[in-house]
Amino acid sequence: MSRTKDQAAAVLPTLLSALRLPSISRNWKHLTDTADRDGWPAANLLACLLEIEMAERASRRIQRHREQSGLPAGKTFATFDFDFPSGIRKPHLLSLLGWTAPNGIAMCQNEFVDSSIEGDRPRKRLSELVSTRQRAFSNCMA
Repeated sequence: MSRTKDQAAAVLPTLLSALRLPSISRNWKHLTDTADRDGWPAANLLACLLEIEMAERASRRIQRHREQSGLPAGKTFATFDFDFPSGIRKPHLLSLLGWTAPNGIAMCQNEFVDSSIEGDRPRKRLSELVSTRQRAFSNCMA
């Protein structure tokens, strides 16, 4: 199938919308211009666009889950009052969350599971997700 660049540019927004790829839809023009200017191989351009899409989907998923939880903004385990007489034991709760408490000091691992992508593979840290998203965008813009 052969198309001119203008024909492809005209059909891409419709295709990306139909495939529900909003991040690629927002970024493809800038990245294709950069790829053309810098002579990127097609695989690099495609990988860059897909990395951005995956990182932004994960970010939106986390945000959506936070909103659906109905928890007040800013409520974290760091601000939870474990001294309040609620019968909740901090080490027990943190162990259920997959956090570790070596030497009695609780440390957050900031883990999440993306079952649609990772299945039963090891969990990723939220900080890794954020840095992956930032790296994907900055690598593609460099």
